[in-house]
Amino acid sequence: MIKDRDLWNLTSPNKDLVDDSFTKIYEEYKLLVYYVSFEITQNKSDSEDILNETFLKFYENRFTIKKAKGIKYFLVSTSKNLSINLMKKNSRLDFIEDDEMVSQSDDNSFLDEYIKEFAKILSKEELDLIIYHLIYDFSFKEIGEMKGETVNAISGKYRRAVIKLKEKYKRK
Repeated sequence: MIKDRDLWNLTSPNKDLVDDSFTKIYEEYKLLVYYVSFEITQNKSDSEDILNETFLKFYENRFTIKKAKGIKYFLVSTSKNLSINLMKKNSRLDFIEDDEMVSQSDDNSFLDEYIKEFAKILSKEELDLIIYHLIYDFSFKEIGEMKGETVNAISGKYRRAVIKLKEKYKRK
């Protein structure tokens, strides 16, 4: 869990403190940033480039972020904006296929299997809600802000997705 102390260390004149805090933040959020980008670009190489560019922008703007909680919001917003801009630039926004899945890394291959199974049951939107909330620990409020929806709408969709999963996997 990232603390305000890690954010303060990013502005320290001590290079070792800055490097340690940046590495900790990178490790905490790299999969989230990659997922957000891949969700839009559907391209592994583009998403990896955006991951790097997002953290570069984070490093450049580290003095403007006031609280540790703002780190996640900054990274997600930046990744999303960079991805959309890239898609517009490449004029590929209309060609995104909703049924393609994200493969995050070999370290999380067990998660990939669950995600693939859940994708057979849930819509893309429902699957995204489950991933953002359970894997990346986003609150319904944060998801709502990111998707431009109310907390009640997000929690209702999440609840229905969980019910679908429970129905599918309940013991007989």
